[in-house]
Amino acid sequence: MQKVILLSKWKVVISSSKTAVSTPTAIDRKIASALEKVSQVLRTLAWKKATEQSINPIQLQILIFLLQHPEQQVSVSLLSGTFNISKASISDTIKLLERKMLIEKVYDPSDSRKFTIQLLAEGRISALEAALFDRALLSGIGEMAAVDKENLFSTLSQLLHKLYCVNVISHQRMCQTCQHYRKKENLHYCNLLQQFMAVAALQIDCPEHLAQP
Repeated sequence: MQKVILLSKWKVVISSSKTAVSTPTAIDRKIASALEKVSQVLRTLAWKKATEQSINPIQLQILIFLLQHPEQQVSVSLLSGTFNISKASISDTIKLLERKMLIEKVYDPSDSRKFTIQLLAEGRISALEAALFDRALLSGIGEMAAVDKENLFSTLSQLLHKLYCVNVISHQRMCQTCQHYRKKENLHYCNLLQQFMAVAALQIDCPEHLAQP
């Protein structure tokens, strides 16, 4: 049997069976502790901003997602998969945002049961404000040297990919899990763009992502 725990937007699956894992070192535990502290900061900032706007954190996340993905046909299924929350809970959240006149449903003319979700004018204003929830964290990151930022991003990308490969987190639209991605001469290469990519150009939420089989 497996036990499922929801942490932020990722679904963490913990298997009850024993698996072979290396013994964590002192630095391993320190890194995990540091990541947990950053996670706590993000949760606190999200709660604070959501409270200011009289919404809850998942409503805040959905508004930001709609703002940042204007090119996508955003459905209940997509939001459910993205945030690892049941379709029923997402549907309830959408109803609340609709009542607040922040979003609207756009129905499929060929099937009235299907609809996508988009921001209304007031919703866009709220989403722009909501998207500022992490500016304190961004301010701290902004003070880092450029090389340190790139190294940190590279390390975190590798960690996310490793966690995805062992089914600890759900599907991520990142370069390393995309069919277009290749490693050439130990460099990152995108077959879609037909070009090599610097570490800073790698994506962790690419709209052109094509999942590997």
